[in-house]
Amino acid sequence: MHRVIRHIRNHNVIRCCTLRFNNISKCLNIKKDNMAAVGEDNNDVPKFDPLVMHVVLRADLVPGLKWPVGSVITQACHATAAVIYQFRDDEETKAYLADTPHMRKVSTQVKDEAELLKLAENLKQRGVSHYLWVEQPENIPTCLATKPVRRSTVVKPLKKLKLFQDPKMAEAT
Repeated sequence: MHRVIRHIRNHNVIRCCTLRFNNISKCLNIKKDNMAAVGEDNNDVPKFDPLVMHVVLRADLVPGLKWPVGSVITQACHATAAVIYQFRDDEETKAYLADTPHMRKVSTQVKDEAELLKLAENLKQRGVSHYLWVEQPENIPTCLATKPVRRSTVVKPLKKLKLFQDPKMAEAT
């Protein structure tokens, strides 16, 4: 049985600890703005539902188009900076930025440009705010990043994607 033993409010941070068999089994430092109630357990303690940014890269950039891995990482950086700037006035984006040490990102991949564009259209139809980075002057769509959203609200198309993996490392295994 889990029981919350204390909440310490200090500088807008909540420290939640649970007690299990007289041992502290879980301790979290959670900034209040980055915590949301998605349901209540028996002790009426909000469950942790962090803000997450999803970054989707094309898997064909390194092996197919011969891009250096560093350039692919740069594409992700461009997309995340762009989406943060575009949605800078959004409340969830503000909360995400206010809790810098606890930022969460999930980096996933799609097969190629066609899949990336299809995903972008699917997210648009579902009302998921995102930014599609198109590298210039080549005009190549390379990466998509969502604005920060609660983990519990992630849509199905994003949940199905594989985590991004360096193709060179994938070949070695």
